[in-house]
Amino acid sequence: MIKVVDVRSLKKCLHSLKFIVTTISVFRLLGKMLLACGETSEDSEAPANENPFIVPEMILKIVGETPKPKIRRKSEWIGDTLPLVTYLRNWMDGQKHHVEHNTFASYDTQITLRIIPFFNFFGLALSDLSHIHVKRFYEYILEAPRLDGKSGKVSNTTLHRVHSVFHKAMNNAFTDEYIIANPLAKVSPPRENDFHPHYYSAKEVSSFLQWSKC
Repeated sequence: MIKVVDVRSLKKCLHSLKFIVTTISVFRLLGKMLLACGETSEDSEAPANENPFIVPEMILKIVGETPKPKIRRKSEWIGDTLPLVTYLRNWMDGQKHHVEHNTFASYDTQITLRIIPFFNFFGLALSDLSHIHVKRFYEYILEAPRLDGKSGKVSNTTLHRVHSVFHKAMNNAFTDEYIIANPLAKVSPPRENDFHPHYYSAKEVSSFLQWSKC
């Protein structure tokens, strides 16, 4: 027995299917847009062989104004002779197999593009790093150009990311008895920026649904 297809019902089903497909396409597009925005955040890496974050004149001025480390009569800790930047590079290598890929990428941005390039100008041993150096570093971050080369300054949230990974690296040095204390324990970065989510209004949602039916 052949069933008769109701043309109206069929058109209604096709219209609903079109609506579903269109909605999925829109959300896919939104997802790509959000991903693109994330890739151009203030933590995006600079072009090869360029680091707009580093301004030698500014850093050398800070070096000249910061008290020099005391000369030790003898070395008692590994960090007394181990260069700070060497320790940080070795620490980063050790993190590859201990954290997720995205976390490692974030660590790498802060350590490789911010912390190491800045402290290269100081020539400090690991034990020579003091809370004063760290405070000067944080002040520099808030005044220096952004990594992505865009105008404006970085947010307090970015500074918190730097502090988080720097504190972890130095805390590991303390735990492993390379240094007598973690200097970052004496430093508190500015409060993170408040997050203000955007909520779509009923009118915006209605407009979107009407548009998707076209």
